[in-house]
Amino acid sequence: MRDKHNRRILRAARRMRTRQTLRRKTPHPSSDRGFSYTYFIRETAEQLAAQDGVDAKYQEYALQLLQLTSTTSRSCVYMLLLRNPKVFLERDSHHDLLTAAAYTNHVSLETTLANAQVKINVGTFGNPFTAAVRSSNYHLLHNHITKSTQRGTWDHYMRLLKTAIKYAGPQMVKHLLRSGCTPLNRTSRCSSTQRDLRRQFETLLYTADVETFEVISTELRSRRLVTFDDRVLHRILDVVTRNGWAETTRHIILLGAPVNVLIQYGSKKETVLHFASKGGYAEVVKVLLDHGIKTYGSELTSAAMHGHASIIEILLARGVDPHTGATRHALYTAARKGFMNIVCILLDAGMDSSRGDPAPLVGAIEAEHTAMFRMLVQRGAVVSLALPEARLRAEAAGLESMLALLCEYELLEPTDRQDDAQTSAVASNC
Repeated sequence: MRDKHNRRILRAARRMRTRQTLRRKTPHPSSDRGFSYTYFIRETAEQLAAQDGVDAKYQEYALQLLQLTSTTSRSCVYMLLLRNPKVFLERDSHHDLLTAAAYTNHVSLETTLANAQVKINVGTFGNPFTAAVRSSNYHLLHNHITKSTQRGTWDHYMRLLKTAIKYAGPQMVKHLLRSGCTPLNRTSRCSSTQRDLRRQFETLLYTADVETFEVISTELRSRRLVTFDDRVLHRILDVVTRNGWAETTRHIILLGAPVNVLIQYGSKKETVLHFASKGGYAEVVKVLLDHGIKTYGSELTSAAMHGHASIIEILLARGVDPHTGATRHALYTAARKGFMNIVCILLDAGMDSSRGDPAPLVGAIEAEHTAMFRMLVQRGAVVSLALPEARLRAEAAGLESMLALLCEYELLEPTDRQDDAQTSAVASNC
């Protein structure tokens, strides 16, 4: 068993070295030395315009292809490179042209290329099936499905359906379901265990559109591919709140998703409200609070850390206690990030300007924010409590301006000393 484990580790190490070598040898796509997307976009747009016989349409096609490559091209290029770097240089331009025709609704060119039985693979612009789905091109998608001599794999149909869910909306999803070109009809081709298979089908429910969610959930229920129990609903709720999809969040809760289930987050456990606050999704936070989610105070700290003043105002207005143990780092975090407005909001809510370990003044020093430091002092922060830690961190970071500021306040408000000799020694160091 030990030898088998060691061989597995060696194989993983070789794969990692291979990937690192490819990354080093592969220039970034935006580099002048790298594979320039602009060349392929220009080349393909010129061919599309030439087919129309209208040079003025070149710019329109180029912009459409630029939009397509912004979300698909880089991943496709790296897939080709991982197989064989030479493949990219020897790419089939007819395949790229077919994908571009599908995305730009170029019916005549697509029909010509489809009749020529161009091999369907991964190209610079992705896959023609996916391009047809993204552009809601039902006619071309139908041609691809019925005339292609190559049938897609289970993973291919899963990607196709996910593309429709993300980009095209409920009408395209319904069209794919009616056509039978979905992974729901090809579950026997998947080699995963039943549990893993159900989890993959759950991912189809991760959408911002409620109508699309209902279409997919109805299909999954009818085929008994997903059981909509509390655990499944809460997993979906977790994903949609992290993405800021307020309408889907409300819909999932109305379906019975439990909102107060704690999620392991590092060494702590948090509710979905914590992650919505972290992302700054005000509408999602309101929906969760409207449906009775519990607050623990960590939501304030999370919002303060990421600069979401509107979230903090919502939480405070809904009665979140700013004096709990979970909020003890909120002021320091906001001061450390330089969020003056958030520090003011928290102080106005009654937080102690000296509370925290480290103290908020230490955060202002680390941020080199003189105005923040002076404001905290004006709001009652005790310099002597924060002085040792603040001086230590300023010296470690080489913040000369902050050391001078500390010396200024140290002379105005000296710390308790045991004798006058110590007092004069500190003053001389300033």
